Amino acid sequence: VLELSSNQLTDIPDLSLCRCLTTLSLADNRIGALSPQFAHKMPHTLERLCLDRNDIDDWWHLVQLTALSETVVEISINDNAFTGRVRFSWRIFIGWLLPGVELVDGQVLTVHERDAVADLFRDNNHPDPQDPDALSVHLLSLMNPGNEVKLEEYLNAECRVGVRSHHPH
Repeated sequence: VLELSSNQLTDIPDLSLCRCLTTLSLADNRIGALSPQFAHKMPHTLERLCLDRNDIDDWWHLVQLTALSETVVEISINDNAFTGRVRFSWRIFIGWLLPGVELVDGQVLTVHERDAVADLFRDNNHPDPQDPDALSVHLLSLMNPGNEVKLEEYLNAECRVGVRSHHPH
C-alpha cells in the first residue's frame, strides 16, 4: 500500500520498480492527465488505484488505464475536472478498459453496466455470422489518437445504462 494523497503532485511518479505494490492512492493531488508514460510508471501488480479529487481535465486520458487491464479490480476517479462534463457513463467505459474491474468509484458494476460493457465496440446491427461476439474493427479504430470527438459521440450514444441505441456507426 502506498499513500500519496494530498501531496500537491502534478504528475504520477515512476513506481514501476515497486513490484509488490497492490494499492495506490493519489487522491487530493493536482494531477492533470494520465500521460502516455503512465503504462511505464505503474507496476504490473497494482490492483487498487484511487485518483479522486485531482485535476484530470479530459476523459480521453482514461484510455491510458489499459496499461492496468490485467490487474486492477478497483478504481476511483470521483471529482475530477472531466467528471462533470461528460454525458456518457465513464463507469461503463472503464469497465471496458479494465475487464477485471469490480468496483468503480466505490460501487460494484451493476449487471446492466456489465451488459453494456459486453456490447461496447460490437456492431450488433451487422454481427459476423461466424463470430457474433467479435469486436468491430471500425468501432475499435475510434480508440486511436485523433478520434477523440468520434469516440465521445459513440460513447454518448452507447454508454448509458439501460439505453442501447445500436445505430450503425
